[in-house]
Amino acid sequence: MSYFVGVDVGASKSASALIDEGGSVLGTHWREHQGAWKGKLADTVLASTRGLMAEAHVPPESVQAYGIAVCGLVSNDGATLVQSRMLGEGYLDLAGQLRPRLGRPVLVVNDANATLYGHVKHAGVRPDDSVGSRVTLLLTLGTGVGGAFMVDDTIVVGDHGLASELGHVIVDFADERRCVCGNRGCVENFSCGRGISEMAELRPPPPDSRAMLAELGATPPYASPQIVTAAERGDPWAADLLRVAGTMLGRAISVLSVVLDPDTVIIGGSFGHATSSWLLPAAVEEMKNRWSFAPARRLPQLVMDSIGPYAAATGAAMLAAARFQREMTRD
Repeated sequence: MSYFVGVDVGASKSASALIDEGGSVLGTHWREHQGAWKGKLADTVLASTRGLMAEAHVPPESVQAYGIAVCGLVSNDGATLVQSRMLGEGYLDLAGQLRPRLGRPVLVVNDANATLYGHVKHAGVRPDDSVGSRVTLLLTLGTGVGGAFMVDDTIVVGDHGLASELGHVIVDFADERRCVCGNRGCVENFSCGRGISEMAELRPPPPDSRAMLAELGATPPYASPQIVTAAERGDPWAADLLRVAGTMLGRAISVLSVVLDPDTVIIGGSFGHATSSWLLPAAVEEMKNRWSFAPARRLPQLVMDSIGPYAAATGAAMLAAARFQREMTRD
């Protein structure tokens, strides 16, 4: 039996998944960490793979290839992490570091691209009766906003591998805050954990909301989980912030849909899941208000991520398996 491993390294965790040659997930492993600080990204990946293999009771020599998903810009060479502010790395030949230590082929991919591939291949989120090219869009709302899109079965990565940085679609030209990308007005300034915390500073809570937050043990600057908890308890200030985040998300989807015309838009990420009851209705309402060529072109269906926290790891393993099988066939 041949196996493939995927590892998803984020700002605060590494998740790994083991699949067989048919794509079935056989095991998973989760590790919390304080960040893959500069110079130790390869060690983080290796620790995650060792934990996975030990729990799955699979010998490393049975693994044919590894897929590594990272939050950041990845070159289309499938090896180089071009830039990741969250991981503190830039122009790192991650595959070159890992290949001699793992003894197998290594494919490095963007985490959102891996997530979308995992969804389409594993969860079957797209309808089978689509006419023409099928376009599926993904927006992952976590600490930041990631994105990816597929045309039929192909992830679109661009000439340099840097396509689909969808969190940096501009949705508010009046927003003067600098995004992590260096631009202003990006949807990432609103529709993610970082964005909602920054909005809470710009729109401080009224006295009643401050009292509720104090009961939760929260003090300024407020973190996104505290704002979500306040909204869950019925606080109108917190709920309004989340609706603004949803409005900006809908605005971004409207802009992207003019270019891509997707049939399906998947919303994922920890922030997306935690806030979906506020974000999705506000997003749909904004899309209706800003929809081009209505009613000739219907709104895409918005669906929540159905795989969960191992989607990127699963997709990375599947991408590594697909490349390995192509190369075996070519040989």
